[in-house]
Amino acid sequence: MLLHLLLLIPHLPFTTPFLSPTITSSRPTFSLFSTSERSRTTQTQIQIQNIKSPLPSPSNPPPQTLSTLVIDNYDSYTYNLYQMALSLSNSNSNSSSTTSTLVVQSKSHESLDSLLSYLQSINFPPPSHPNLSIIISPGPGDPRKSSDLGLSKLLLTAPPSSPFSSVPILGVCLGHQAIAVEGGDGDFDDLTDDSSVMLNEGGGRHGVLSGVSSSCETVEQTLAEMFLFPGEQMSSPPPPPSSSTSQLLSSVSVVLYHSLTVTPPSTPFKNIIPTLTSTTFPNSILALRHSTKPRFGVQFHPESIGAQPRHFAGSKNGVDFGMEVLKEFRRGVERWYEDPKHRASWCSVIVTIRKISSTSSPNSTTQQIFEALGYNDSPSAFWLDSSMNYDVTTSRFSYLGEHDSSSPLSHIVENTNEGGVEKIEVTGRGSSLVSDIEGSILDFLEEATARYEIEIEMDATTTTPPPFDFQGGYVGYLGYEVRSDTREYCTGTPPPTPPPPSSVPKASFIFADRTIVYDHLENDWWVVGIGIGGNGNGVDDDLENWISIVEGVINCGGDGDGMDADADADADADADADAPPRKLNFTPTRSKQQYLSDVSLVRKLINKGETYEACITNALEYKDVTRSITPYSIYNNLRKSNASPYGGFFKIEEKVALVCSSPEEFLRVAPHAHEKNKLRIQSKPIKGTLKRRKPFEKYDHHDSEALRLDPKSRSENLMISDLVRNDFGRVCEPDSVDCVSISNPKSSLCVVEKYATLLQLVTTVSGTVDKDKFSTMGVVRATFPPGSMTGAPKIRTMDIIENEVEGVGRGRGPYSGSLGWFGLGNGAAVLNVVIRTAVVSPNEEEGGNLISVGCGGAIVKDSDCEEEYNEMMAKGSVVVSAVERAAAEVEVNE
Repeated sequence: MLLHLLLLIPHLPFTTPFLSPTITSSRPTFSLFSTSERSRTTQTQIQIQNIKSPLPSPSNPPPQTLSTLVIDNYDSYTYNLYQMALSLSNSNSNSSSTTSTLVVQSKSHESLDSLLSYLQSINFPPPSHPNLSIIISPGPGDPRKSSDLGLSKLLLTAPPSSPFSSVPILGVCLGHQAIAVEGGDGDFDDLTDDSSVMLNEGGGRHGVLSGVSSSCETVEQTLAEMFLFPGEQMSSPPPPPSSSTSQLLSSVSVVLYHSLTVTPPSTPFKNIIPTLTSTTFPNSILALRHSTKPRFGVQFHPESIGAQPRHFAGSKNGVDFGMEVLKEFRRGVERWYEDPKHRASWCSVIVTIRKISSTSSPNSTTQQIFEALGYNDSPSAFWLDSSMNYDVTTSRFSYLGEHDSSSPLSHIVENTNEGGVEKIEVTGRGSSLVSDIEGSILDFLEEATARYEIEIEMDATTTTPPPFDFQGGYVGYLGYEVRSDTREYCTGTPPPTPPPPSSVPKASFIFADRTIVYDHLENDWWVVGIGIGGNGNGVDDDLENWISIVEGVINCGGDGDGMDADADADADADADADAPPRKLNFTPTRSKQQYLSDVSLVRKLINKGETYEACITNALEYKDVTRSITPYSIYNNLRKSNASPYGGFFKIEEKVALVCSSPEEFLRVAPHAHEKNKLRIQSKPIKGTLKRRKPFEKYDHHDSEALRLDPKSRSENLMISDLVRNDFGRVCEPDSVDCVSISNPKSSLCVVEKYATLLQLVTTVSGTVDKDKFSTMGVVRATFPPGSMTGAPKIRTMDIIENEVEGVGRGRGPYSGSLGWFGLGNGAAVLNVVIRTAVVSPNEEEGGNLISVGCGGAIVKDSDCEEEYNEMMAKGSVVVSAVERAAAEVEVNE
């Protein structure tokens, strides 16, 4: 069975790895991208193989909505222009103007490919505003110097193959002068031969006024002349005057800030047509247009407060000439995209969801397939591993994939905080790009995933859609320090201290454009691939080739010796390793004495009413100087001894690797089964732990009842369950929050669940969210970090943990955060709690790798200091033991 999720994304025909140069429609649309992760309001469909997606009907064109990219030449007035663009966007669209107007610094990217990849990564322009225009801001410097222009020059000189080559551009001041240079002889770095741009006579003109003159008498006629696009002609007779722009041009004054000016050259311009001159400063061209390209320039500052009619320097009869300039440019852009010559094609960008028929070897394990495809050796890869299935309704699927730098869509997103400087870094197609995204990693993910509307169509041969909600998306982790972003969202105040600097990314995600999904319940394999329509079936050739390779590997059973932990939830938790463990010197970051003191302090704070419960943590660290212990070998050993429903292996190059055997679900978001505009959300906090005794059949029942009835465990669990209910209450509909699972209305308060080595006391909390009010990222903002890793009340307890217990400047990193996925199109997501985990990262000070095993526990008023310390060490020992067995394997192999 093959399903195509067809994303109808507009694009212009140009030759980059992102798009195929196929024109099949004359719809007036524009987008730089055809990749589904950047869609926001795109209609999507699921269809059956060999049923072609109909192209949109030309008789029913979409509304012409514009996006504006502002190139900031580091001027002090750029954001005044930005605000004007926002105002116009907001007045012409029902959508948020902030999603269709973007500022990018002119020197933030060294190539148009770099800019293109960055815009791709942040979903700009959004498909709801597909028609792009560009404003080049004022700025210091010389328009003839490439070094002063950065992206401004690259955009003005974009080759015909570039998607930017036909985008309408308005240059202001420096941008205006640069258009004159490009439209003249085009030699940007020859400062002697270009006589059209020269120093002002009499020096700089800064904050001064000028009258204006053109071949037309009225403002309206002048604006029409200024923004004649290539191929257009002035109407004859002139259009009837409107109420706002019928005044005489002689009544208008404009504001200047410039030391260089465009003047008539000694030889005629090649492609530049002057449209406005100064009546105050002779030979100064104040507006121009390109004869063959949609390029327009104004020397004056339309955004200046002095140009507004209610202030001293505005027009005498009330028209805001600066605003009218931007309005007329916008109207011209709309005309530009209405012209059939400039209409983009619509191509089918598809998410292919195919069930693999594994006839010859139906029992291949996820480990075998992961290794057979080489993902274990990939620089960046993921394996979200439900290697033990306690609850097939929630931990039913495993997800395998990698970042393939040769794929046009695959990329990595990291929220870094090295040296205390936060930024979002996007890596794709073999190059590293540093963005200037404002906001948090959650803002980024929201832009990239959250705004689809999905329609499903199926023929008579298919009775049900795929059994999972994943349709491609972002796989990775949110580190505990993302709490600094969510705290401000929940409280309106920033955290007392910023997140500590760290070489380990605060958050890191792989865009999963090609993913293998294993259904543990039905023993079925699926592939989920995002590609660009190319062959007759609508599946691009590269994606089809990948699917064929995966199908062949599955049907050959892989080539690994993977342990089939998937098949036996109660497999021997102490399975023999290939070699006895090698004792390693793991050192706690806080000594036993300090940890005992911390427990005692928290108990005192509880008795004083400062908190009810606090989860304090420690870390056991080992310095692998030779880097001989690989993260993947640790994971192989960990899943043998501690199979878990929310485990995972996640690696980003040499920067960080997570080796996780978490039993705990932090957040599950799923489409509502009956209401399209609703989401169902769920969390399964764990508080209360008891080690399983053998034989399990003899002791499990008795020990489960003992744990369920233990007063301390129940109180710990109840406090966190009420905390989760409170967090859900921020976003859920009234009366929808309850202690039941999404799939089962039976009460799920303080239920004992069995894991490979432990019995755990678990409560399931669920609720319903209105998607029109809160997105999936809105839910994350309201609930992160997991309450089981903070305590209650959450905000006050986090402050206590940082300021009085664990110490200011000591971050937890990925530990205590969440590992999982955010899906495209339907708001779905699954995130675990990063516990029972080793984090492997470079040891910046001493070389080699640092292997850090986080561990901790919840402290309540009845906590015993020694018992809490022993429990903390016991939790860490499970992971430490896996590292030691991996170290022993290195010795055997040597």
